[in-house]
Amino acid sequence: TVTELPLGAPAGTVAGDFLLANVAVAGGSPAIITSPTGWTLIERTDNDTNVSIASYWKIAVASEATSTWSIYPQTHAVGGLTRYTGVATSDPIDAVAGSIDRGTSAIAPSVTTTGANAQIVALFAIDAGPNSSDIFSTPAGMTEKYEVTNKPFGPATAFDDVSQASAGASGDKTATVSQGPQRDWVAQQIAL
Repeated sequence: TVTELPLGAPAGTVAGDFLLANVAVAGGSPAIITSPTGWTLIERTDNDTNVSIASYWKIAVASEATSTWSIYPQTHAVGGLTRYTGVATSDPIDAVAGSIDRGTSAIAPSVTTTGANAQIVALFAIDAGPNSSDIFSTPAGMTEKYEVTNKPFGPATAFDDVSQASAGASGDKTATVSQGPQRDWVAQQIAL
């Protein structure tokens, strides 16, 4: 269990890059997550007291350092940072939606983009940490950027993305959850 979750800037990060952080915590809604200075909350999605995802964004500065999230009370947590170039720096989030449930498929609900060439991101987390590196399937048409697991207690989280050429609905993004029985899950879909 942890009270801090440090996430290092991805390799190659330069000033002006868009950074997206994914913080998944066990324990759900009671967990208080405090972001480091400079990070803006996009969305927090809680599956009761089971598991949560909180997503954040920041525009990178020169020599971007490791960012550390504070978590209270002490619990299990995992996360990651992803960088993008060419994202608007003043108002980068076009749309966001979250969902929760219990089952063997996690669904990040569709969002509607307002412009062409949006980057669509799907985040998934479950309240378990199976001893496998392949817990989530990659949603159709997307590319998995990472999947991390706090073994054996959880949570586990995955980050997938895809470019969408035209404005409009992105469609639901579904990841099958393997390694055991039905799981409590949370998911988000974000358009940049």
